[in-house]
Amino acid sequence: MLSIHTSARRVAAGFLLAVSAVGAASAQKVPAFDNSSVDKSIKPCHDFDGFANNGWKKANPIPGTESRWGAFNVLDKENKEVRLKGIILDIASRKGLAKGTEEQQISDYYASFLDTVTIQKRGISPWHPGSGGSTESRPWPIGPSSAGSCRPSALPLGPGSV
Repeated sequence: MLSIHTSARRVAAGFLLAVSAVGAASAQKVPAFDNSSVDKSIKPCHDFDGFANNGWKKANPIPGTESRWGAFNVLDKENKEVRLKGIILDIASRKGLAKGTEEQQISDYYASFLDTVTIQKRGISPWHPGSGGSTESRPWPIGPSSAGSCRPSALPLGPGSV
């Protein structure tokens, strides 16, 4: 369970990251509307969507892996694949991180994610009942003893139960 102090630090870190991103975006002077998206060969009274969006649609075709594609999908992809990945790779490349810091935990977690040899060797054994994995770190009970707790007769359903 996270302490209030740790949660507050994470909220503050997220706020500072958002403020720095807004500051960086305002320094780049990103236009509110991209005039290159307008297709002037189409009359706006006949097809406003085509008039306003055909330029963008031609420049941003729907990827084969997606069923739809829009500006928010582009923003999401940019955030995940460029910015967030860049932050993680920067932290993971640092040496001598202080033990217990968020940077050290992110670096260790990312290194364990990349350690496919250990992942393949261990398989699901850390989560499999009776494999010797610790049950103290599990957020829910696993195994036959927990299966019976959801039987209908154990649920408080009946007159006056609500």
